[in-house]
Amino acid sequence: MDATKVEYVQLGSSGLRISSPILGTMGIGSKDWQDWVVEEDEGLEILKAAWDRGRQEMKKAQRQMIEQMIGVSTWDTANVYSNGVNEEIIGKAIKKFEIPRQKLTILAKCYGTVPEEPSMFNWPFEEQMRKSRDYVNQGGLSRSAIFKAVDASLKRLGTEYIDLLQIHRYDASVPPEETVKALHDLIQAGKVHYIGASSMWTYQFARMQFVAEKNGWTKFVSMQNRYNLCYREEEREMNRFCNESGVGLIPWAPLFSGLLAKPLGVESVRSKASITMSGGLTEADKVINKRVQELAEEKGWKMSQVALAWIRGKGCIPIVGLTSTDVERLDEACAVREMRLSADETKYLEEPANLVCHGAGNDSDWIFLDENEYALGQRKRPRGPNVKTTSAARDNDQMIVPSKPKKVSKPPDAGPPKLPAEPRWLSIPVSLNTSQDDQALSYYLRCHVEVSDGWPAIVDRWDNHLRYAFTDQHYSQPQSVLSLAISAVSHATFGRARKSRAALAIGSTQYSRALVKINRVLSDPSQATHDDVLLAVMLLSFYENSAADKTSNVSSSDIETIASGSFAHHKGAMSMLRLRRRVGQRTSRSMELDKLVRRQLIRTWILLNRLPPPWFLDGSQFEEGVALGLDYCMVETAKLRHQISNLAASLASLLPSAHVELMARSYRILARAQTLDASLDTWANHLPVDYSYSIHNIEDDERIEVGDAIFDSTVHVYPTVGHAGLWNRYRTLRLIVYEIILRCLSMCARSSDSSMESLVQATTLKIRRVAEDLCASIPYLFGLLEVQHQPEQGLAVFAKVPACLKMAVKASTAAFLCWPLNEALLIHRIPERHRRYFRDRLLDVSEIVDDGVMARVAIEFFPIGH
Repeated sequence: MDATKVEYVQLGSSGLRISSPILGTMGIGSKDWQDWVVEEDEGLEILKAAWDRGRQEMKKAQRQMIEQMIGVSTWDTANVYSNGVNEEIIGKAIKKFEIPRQKLTILAKCYGTVPEEPSMFNWPFEEQMRKSRDYVNQGGLSRSAIFKAVDASLKRLGTEYIDLLQIHRYDASVPPEETVKALHDLIQAGKVHYIGASSMWTYQFARMQFVAEKNGWTKFVSMQNRYNLCYREEEREMNRFCNESGVGLIPWAPLFSGLLAKPLGVESVRSKASITMSGGLTEADKVINKRVQELAEEKGWKMSQVALAWIRGKGCIPIVGLTSTDVERLDEACAVREMRLSADETKYLEEPANLVCHGAGNDSDWIFLDENEYALGQRKRPRGPNVKTTSAARDNDQMIVPSKPKKVSKPPDAGPPKLPAEPRWLSIPVSLNTSQDDQALSYYLRCHVEVSDGWPAIVDRWDNHLRYAFTDQHYSQPQSVLSLAISAVSHATFGRARKSRAALAIGSTQYSRALVKINRVLSDPSQATHDDVLLAVMLLSFYENSAADKTSNVSSSDIETIASGSFAHHKGAMSMLRLRRRVGQRTSRSMELDKLVRRQLIRTWILLNRLPPPWFLDGSQFEEGVALGLDYCMVETAKLRHQISNLAASLASLLPSAHVELMARSYRILARAQTLDASLDTWANHLPVDYSYSIHNIEDDERIEVGDAIFDSTVHVYPTVGHAGLWNRYRTLRLIVYEIILRCLSMCARSSDSSMESLVQATTLKIRRVAEDLCASIPYLFGLLEVQHQPEQGLAVFAKVPACLKMAVKASTAAFLCWPLNEALLIHRIPERHRRYFRDRLLDVSEIVDDGVMARVAIEFFPIGH
C-alpha cells in the first residue's frame, strides 16, 4: 500500500481523482511577463519537488523496501501564463524527470489570447487583440479559438491529452451551444478527458450546464473561482450551485494571493502585486489577517495552514502556488489534510467579513443578494464582503453593502456610498440592458422552441423550422410575414408571462401587420405555397390562444366558440396544404412542415368534432412506419366521433319509424370503434422496445410536500418527455374511442332486448384505467420526479417539488399535455376526482405555455366550485 503526505480526492461527482492540494503553476515562466515569476531553472526544481513530495522509506515485516511515492500530481496551468512559456516548462519537466503521463493530472485553460510578445500581459488588451489581424480567432470561446488553443497547449506541453480543460472566463459573444459542443467534441476526439470552468457569474455557468444536459453533451465537473477568507462573494450563489449539482470547487487564490500567509507589513514583490490587483486592503481584510495570525500562533500552525484548513472545511480543493524553491511551503500545504478548525474557530475567522447585504433574505444560514437589479445591468456588483462604506457622491450605478448589519445614518441628500474600483482584468462584465424585443424573442426561443434531444421521430418537432426561421429570416428580413408572426407570438407570450402591457401591445400591433401581409400574400397563389407563409399562419393561430383572456365575459360551453380565432387560422392552413400538394419538386423541409401541420390539424378536427375533407385523410402521403399506424387511428377516430355525433343529433329529431335504420348505423359504428380499439392495442404492442416506460410507486419522503401535484402514488418514468407525449396522445385516442363505444351502447340499448350493462361497465372501467395512466404520466412531464439507481432496489423514484413550475418546465414540454388534457375534460365518464386533477393540471399547462384559451376551457368545462 502506498503512503503519501498528499491526499487524493474525488473531483465533485465525477470519476476524476486529483491531489489535494493542487499545484498552481502561474508563478513559473518568464520574468518578462511578470517580475514575480520564477524562470525555467527554478520552475523545474519546483515541479520536481512537487512530484517527489511524499517520497519516503517504508518498512514492512520480514523485509525493507523503498517506495517511490507520487506527491502533488495535479498541476494547474493556463495557455496565457507567461504567454505559453509556463506550459513549455511543464512539458520539459515531464520529459526531463521521466514522469509517466498517466500518473500526472494536468489542468489547462483556454479563453485568453496568447500574445506573441513575451512581455505582454494579455488581460488588459483582450478586446484589442481579438480585433487585430494577428490575433483574430485566437482568443475567446468560439469553436475555432478553442480548437486552436487546445492544439497549441498540447504542443507546448508535449502531451497527447489534457486531463481537465477549463474555460478561463465566459465569452458572451459566442452562443453557449457553440462553446459546449466544441468542448464535447474535444472529449470525443480524446484530446480532453474532462471539462471545467473558471470565474464567471453563476447564471452563465448554469446556462452552459443546462445547454450540455439538454443536448446530451459533456457537462462541466469543476469550477475554479476566486474564494478565500477575505473574498467570499462565491458563497452567495456559485459555491451553493456547484455543491447542489455535483461540481467540484478548486478555488484559486485560497491564500488571498499570499496575503493570508504572512503578517501585515511583511511584503514581497508578489504581495505588492497582490494588493494592487485586489484593489487594496479593507479594514475587514486587515482584521482577518490578524485573526489568522493569532489562531496560527495558538495552534502552532503556519498562517497559510489556518487559511487552507478553513477553505478545505468548505469542501474545496485549494490550488497552492509557489514562486520560489522553498518547497517546505508545499509540505505545509500537504499537512493540512490532518488539520481541522472547530466551529467556533471558523466563526471567529469569518466574523470580520460581516456577510450581510442590503435587501437580502436568509436562506439556510447564508444571506444572499437580491439579484434582480444586477441581472438587468442596472447596478454593478460589489467585489464582495470586503467593501469600504465611506460616503461619496451619489452614483446610481453602485450598490450599498453595509459593513455591519445595521442601519447606516447619512445626510438626507447623500447618495449611496461609492465602492472602490475593481481592477479591470479581474472584473466580470456586467449584463447590459436588453431591449424588450430581444427579451421577448429570447423568452420565446428558450421556453417555446428549445427541446431536448432523444425524442422519437414520430413526435412533432417544430423547433427545427422555428430555429431556421429565426436564423434565416427574422433578423435579415424583419418585415417579412414570418418575422412579423414571430414577433407577435414572442411579445404575446412574453407579455403574458411577465404581465407586461407594453409587450402585449407590441404583439397586437405586429399581429395586425402580419394579418395584412398574409391576406396580401394569399391573393397570389405562387406565394401562398411558401414554407414561411404556412409557418406564419400556424404561429398566428398560437397568438390567438396566447392573447386570449381567460377572464373574458364570453360564456360558452362550445370549445369552437372559445378558440374561434385559432381555429380560423387552422382552416386557412388546411387550404394552404391543399395548394402545396400540387407543387412539384418539394424539398424535404417542406414535406416535413406539411406533416407537422397536418398532425396539428387532425387533433384540431377531432377536438371540434369535424370530418376533414377526403383529400386530407390519406396519411400515406405524409407518414410512414409507426407514425403512419398512429395516423390511421387518428383519422378513423375523427370519422367515428363525427358520425356518432351526427347520429345522436338525428335520433332526437326523427320519427320512430326511422329509428331502425339509425340503430343499424349505431351498431356499425360500434363495430368500427371496437375494431379501432383493437388497432390501437396492436399499434402500442408493436412499438420498439426503447419506447417503453416503467411504472413506479413514489418513495415516502416526509420532507417533500407534493400537495395535489401527483395523483395517488403511482407514476411513470419515460425515456424522454417526447416518449411521454407520444404515449399520452395514444391514451387520448383510446379515451375518445371508449366514449364513442359508450354512446353507441346507449343507442343500441334503446332497440335491444338484451342488456348492455356489462359492456358499459367494462368500457367505463377501461376509461378509468386509461385516465389513471394519463394521471401517472404528468409528474414526469412536469419534472416532479427524481430517479435514483439503488443497488438492491434498482430504480427508486422520489417526488420533488420545484419552487416555480413555470420556471422548471419548458413550454415545449408542457405542450404535450395541451390536447390530451383538453380532450380528457370532455370525456364525461372519467371519474370526477380524475377530472378535477386534469382540470388543475390544464390550468398549470395554460400558464406554462402562455395560453389563455386553455385556461378558459378549464374554467368553463369544470368550474372551480364544481
